[in-house]
Amino acid sequence: VLKDAGVQIAPSTYYAAKANQLNQTATQGRTDWTPEDIKDIFQENGLSPLEHYLTYGKNEGFYAPVGETSASCALHVYMCADNNLEAAGLRDVNEMEAASTVDGVAVTYQLDRSSSYTTADGDWTATVRGVVAHDGNPQHISSIVETLPEQNMGDAATLLAYIDWATAVADGDVNALVLWNHGGGVSGCCWDDGNGGSNLSMKDIAWAIANSQSGRMELTAFDACLMGLLDQAFALRLYTDVMVASEDNIPEDGYAYTALINGMASSNDKSAVQLAETMIETY
Repeated sequence: VLKDAGVQIAPSTYYAAKANQLNQTATQGRTDWTPEDIKDIFQENGLSPLEHYLTYGKNEGFYAPVGETSASCALHVYMCADNNLEAAGLRDVNEMEAASTVDGVAVTYQLDRSSSYTTADGDWTATVRGVVAHDGNPQHISSIVETLPEQNMGDAATLLAYIDWATAVADGDVNALVLWNHGGGVSGCCWDDGNGGSNLSMKDIAWAIANSQSGRMELTAFDACLMGLLDQAFALRLYTDVMVASEDNIPEDGYAYTALINGMASSNDKSAVQLAETMIETY
């Protein structure tokens, strides 16, 4: 991690973010820029990612993803929108970006969308990861830092990889994992229609958290229907301190992310219990 002038940057994440930016703007007529391309260009010009950001990126308005930043609270949202919740997934990320960006609160997401339900925001169909920064445009997701090949969000290994990535780029004193999608009670959640309808069982979720670098989450929440069961709490009892879930159906837009993140900032949540209270109060 490179640090200077109050900025922290993880080189691998910065390379990926810059490649994604160039691909989105088709720079030099290309849409196949890779992190390795960016690394080579920087090295040829004698620039580190931190030097590039401070010299060029900051003035261009290019968002610099932080690396291994310490926050009072980090919210990590795993969004399986490769189904009929695609439009709701896009809206929810834009809700996150509409929130105020403050020290001490970090938000990451992984979003997999469908090719079938909406053409909004350019109709891209890849799986993306982001570290949320404030953006006032409710029609465009601007905080993408990494574009991945199609991911099976119903695979425990995909969830494990996201948890490790998210806690590496935005680690909190309180780390909260939000599982976003349809819920099916004892059948689990996160159905991925683009991958044969596979989904995460409670055993899968517990395995992913247990085998992550952190080994646990201070809070695990389900932005999904029908997940407020004793069975879910029992499955997670060794790997999370607090669980937030509804035993009933919830609206497709789920959590009110702008209010939630602003609430996290204003209350300066210090514990998993306090964060859970903010989730409930802003819902």
